[in-house]
Amino acid sequence: MLSPQEKQSFKESYLDPLQALLGELQQEKLSFDEIDLDHQWFRELKDGFEILLLRVEYIERIYRFILDHNEINEGNQGEFDLLVGRLNEILTQGKAIVINRHGQLHDVLQYQGSSIFNQRVSNPTIYDYGYLFFNTNLCYWNRELQLMYKYYRMPATIQPCF
Repeated sequence: MLSPQEKQSFKESYLDPLQALLGELQQEKLSFDEIDLDHQWFRELKDGFEILLLRVEYIERIYRFILDHNEINEGNQGEFDLLVGRLNEILTQGKAIVINRHGQLHDVLQYQGSSIFNQRVSNPTIYDYGYLFFNTNLCYWNRELQLMYKYYRMPATIQPCF
């Protein structure tokens, strides 16, 4: 558990800037809503922006709740349930963006009944294609949710993201 001073420092150093970023991104989203989506590159930019917005909201909500609540009890169970509901909504929205992006890829293997994004294979580049597997599944998002469950001593399945 963090001391009150550590909580305040974390809030000022991480949560407040995350919340400010979230506000800025929400304002900028209005500009992206006006983009002509007939062009594939604009759709890619819009999807990238929207997943960033979701990501910031997701982690900010988790961190803020943990900072404000040392445990889950009768007094905050409803708030926790609302949080988990919203986190699952964000995950669903993020997955929809990933699926949308995959529908617009230039992945040669995709047309051969496979894809570099759903398998772990080695290749001669600095990165294995396998790293894309974890991005595709929003691995870190799911991992953070499970870590939150673990923090509150709830059943959790924490998968590696590498």
